[in-house]
Amino acid sequence: MIEEFWTEVDEVLNKGGDRMKILKIGKVGFDRKKARTTAIARGESNPGKA
Repeated sequence: MIEEFWTEVDEVLNKGGDRMKILKIGKVGFDRKKARTTAIARGESNPGKA
């Protein structure tokens, strides 16, 4: 079971393709986070588009 998992991981990493996704990680200050959350709640911003 674990061997199958690592085999699949290796295939995905070697092929790339549509199964790979980019994960963006960053630090955001409290004021910016609060402003974005409030804008989303008001419908002024789309959560999918930062």
